[in-house]
Amino acid sequence: RFYLRQKYVADHIAARELEVLERYSGLEKDMRDIRQEMEEQEHTAEADYKKRADAVRKYILSKGKLGPWVPQTGAVSGRMHFFNADTGEVLAEHPWQSTIEAQWATLRGEVEARQRPLRNSMLAHLERVKSAYEEVYDDVFELIDHQKQLNFRSAFVHRAW
Repeated sequence: RFYLRQKYVADHIAARELEVLERYSGLEKDMRDIRQEMEEQEHTAEADYKKRADAVRKYILSKGKLGPWVPQTGAVSGRMHFFNADTGEVLAEHPWQSTIEAQWATLRGEVEARQRPLRNSMLAHLERVKSAYEEVYDDVFELIDHQKQLNFRSAFVHRAW
């Protein structure tokens, strides 16, 4: 009779172990999917930003007149620089570069603002998965305790014989 009870308990523990393993593997898949989706969203947002930033740069360069600035190529370095015919000033970057960078900063803010709700949603989902992991760990420790009790009872019965 004791052995039947012990077998019942062992079967129950084995079934519980399978259930915990299934939950754990499901959580692993969820975690992988969330991380992959986050990476894809970040990649998409970055590609969108680069495309839009390039369009902004081209637009500003096509509309902005150079005025007194004359593009020149350095005889030694071979690099492009800009010479101001009125003041004699020389710039290593395009005279409109600060305007372009200001527009890029604005654009970056817009892209991040659009991404923020999605990112926050994914992070919240990630937190829920993490708390589910904690529940699984609690279940694993509970199973270990049951297994120890089962092994102790089994050893106690074998000694009694």
